[in-house]
Amino acid sequence: MRLGVTTDANGHEHYEYDDNPAPWVLNIGQEPVELFGAASHYHQLAFACWDDCVAIDFFHGLTDGTGAYNVLRTLMYEYCRRRYDGSLSSEGIRKVGEKHRIY
Repeated sequence: MRLGVTTDANGHEHYEYDDNPAPWVLNIGQEPVELFGAASHYHQLAFACWDDCVAIDFFHGLTDGTGAYNVLRTLMYEYCRRRYDGSLSSEGIRKVGEKHRIY
């Protein structure tokens, strides 16, 4: 999605979300990508990676910290599942130092 501006019949501008077919941005390095701009293809989130780190920049209106954590957790799970030949399962994955499962 991307945030666009439309003008109604009375000349008032309104913000609305539009489909965004442009590819996601993956920045190799620690520099953040400006969201809603050409550098991020006008997306509301962008990814960065360096060494053994990964970062996701989110527009605050898109999600809160808990939602961002769920996206990051899913992204890392999918990466590991695909990287290690699909031998991972969500069953039995536990938070470090805790006894409950992550879902």
